[in-house]
Amino acid sequence: MSKSQKHRQRSPKQIESILRRFQSSGSSQAAFARENGIPQATLNSWLRKAARSESEDHAYGFVPLELPVAAPPTACLEIVAADGLRILVRPGCDHGDLQFILTALRSC
Repeated sequence: MSKSQKHRQRSPKQIESILRRFQSSGSSQAAFARENGIPQATLNSWLRKAARSESEDHAYGFVPLELPVAAPPTACLEIVAADGLRILVRPGCDHGDLQFILTALRSC
């Protein structure tokens, strides 16, 4: 093994790619390292750093979140009169129209 191969520097993206290949390979660390010309200690170090980084992300509560698509509300306010009359006020209702209706109901 030449000196340049022994101390080869890899970018974070290269390391991430190698770790993904390792995880999907099903090989042991020793076999994967040998087949890819990587010292097993180096592969082990990368795996430990990746695991530490991942656990730090979760320590702060950063987890993927999928929000369900909510149906638009059918009514944001429901007014029920003593005689059972129900008025549903939907989002976007014109305030002037609502005031007119309420004034008319009070006068009855």
